[in-house]
Amino acid sequence: MNVILIISDTLRRDHLGCYGSAVATPHLDLFARDAVVFDRAYPASFPTGPHRQDLHTGRFTFPYQRWTGLAREEVRLGPTLASARINTLMVADTPAIKYGNYTDGFRRSRTWGHWDEPLPPKRPWLELRLPAAPEKLRRPDNVLKYMAYDAARQSEAAYFCARTMIAAAQWLEEEALRGPFFLYVDTFDPHEPWFPPPWYLDRYDPGYEGEMVLEPAYEPAGYCTEREVLHMRARYAAMVTMVDAWIGHLLWAIDRLNLRDSTAVIISTDHGFYLADHGLIGKVWLDREDRIIGRYPLYRDIIRIPLLVRAPGIAPGRRQAFVQTPDLMPTILDFAGVPIPDRVQGKSLLPILRGETDHLRDWAISSLTCVQDEACRSPSTLITDEWSYLYGGDEAPHGLFHLPTDPNEEHDRFAAEEALARELHKQYLGVLREIGCPPERIEGRRSWDHRSEARRVEVKYI
Repeated sequence: MNVILIISDTLRRDHLGCYGSAVATPHLDLFARDAVVFDRAYPASFPTGPHRQDLHTGRFTFPYQRWTGLAREEVRLGPTLASARINTLMVADTPAIKYGNYTDGFRRSRTWGHWDEPLPPKRPWLELRLPAAPEKLRRPDNVLKYMAYDAARQSEAAYFCARTMIAAAQWLEEEALRGPFFLYVDTFDPHEPWFPPPWYLDRYDPGYEGEMVLEPAYEPAGYCTEREVLHMRARYAAMVTMVDAWIGHLLWAIDRLNLRDSTAVIISTDHGFYLADHGLIGKVWLDREDRIIGRYPLYRDIIRIPLLVRAPGIAPGRRQAFVQTPDLMPTILDFAGVPIPDRVQGKSLLPILRGETDHLRDWAISSLTCVQDEACRSPSTLITDEWSYLYGGDEAPHGLFHLPTDPNEEHDRFAAEEALARELHKQYLGVLREIGCPPERIEGRRSWDHRSEARRVEVKYI
């Protein structure tokens, strides 16, 4: 069987119609009607780069791996498929893909960095000014560069997502008859900066004339007014609608080339983005040189992700099993008829897709890397059927939320339910052992105390 994997970076689950959103995503909603929709999908390693490491190795890499890309000694998706004579193809505009050994094993690959091309020629009539006060923007100097790129676009087809999906559709035309293939498509949109075409933005916030926080500073949300936050959310929603349109272009190519009956299609993302949820903007707290000065707690707004799978012979429906990013690699191998290597920790989703079971594990875990724990313990979150337990480490508050009665995690019960919190903390440590976290890091996380000597670790954030 052929397999196509589509990853759209920073795509919030609650912005898709198939998950109950009012944001316009007609193509993904139509796809979902014929697909299995997973309601409890979570990344394991957070954010962008660590997620791809999990995706391509089938492992929970946050206990031992930095933001270094794929280690060549790992068992990796591309080479594993290539060794089984599967035609491997990659089209990507996500920076982490371009710089992390991800193209190894792919017979054809085309990658480009998002906003990483030469500046367009200067236009004498173009006078660029920051769209908001510089303290509200993540990288004010870069915003001017983005504005120059945006002004040079001649059509919607020049957007990164559009270029990626057009290239992927073209490759399908060229490669579909070569035998079984795996096509990996990875687009950075709707990641900020948000420059949606006006015809999408007008759906959500027509006539806005205030400051445009189109690449917001990664800080607590107090620097934006309520009206600016609404416009920021509108820009993000507009980008989601544009991404939906271009994923639709690729899905149309699948049907046009009569591939639906021979091809499994998986659509997902790596994480969401705080749009002033819980008083936060971004994914971590950054300084103006893009160094992490603090890590945010991992609420479900940012770690509950969409996962849609359509495959021949698989009846559409919804599934409640806990599934995580490491499960995608063995699922792809299973679809392709390739044996799953012993080192892979994730589990194939085919038994769930076929309706043979609706259970893989009793939990989901998401975490920033543990590698810097000796200096500063990063936050993690453990999700169970009833509870969301947030281990804050040295940089974020601990939290406990009862999901059946508090799905938006608004009422913290950590202080009131200390005995239960201790039980969940014990389960959290047990999960770390189960996924192979080094013993010294597990030992360092036994304590709830924030270490006063812990220092902020300056990690470059991509």
